[in-house]
Amino acid sequence: MRFIKDNVKLQDKISDFIGDMMGRLTLTFTHDKVHSSLQDYDVIVEGKKHRMVGFNEHAPYTILYSSNRIIVTSGREPVTGNVVVTKYNFDSPDVMWIYTGGADSVLPNSHYREYFRRVP
Repeated sequence: MRFIKDNVKLQDKISDFIGDMMGRLTLTFTHDKVHSSLQDYDVIVEGKKHRMVGFNEHAPYTILYSSNRIIVTSGREPVTGNVVVTKYNFDSPDVMWIYTGGADSVLPNSHYREYFRRVP
């Protein structure tokens, strides 16, 4: 969230919503599939509690490029089936982030990073 607060211009209520969302998604990779898992959770929006419904998705991917700092993959977005290209950025062997936002995003002007930490 520090990157978002320092670099993204969002309304406070949107920033709070994104902050509640961060840190909940788990990504697990095999040699050809990524498993995305988000458990159900509660969030407060404008003073009211709402239940956010999680998901479990498996999606095949192909590695387009890799180096010691990045991996670029191509796959299909599980809900829409649209082709997506994802760049995974590694700050260290145990810290990775992805850029979220841009023209193809649900929040096209958000421009934030979502960080992930390797767990044993």
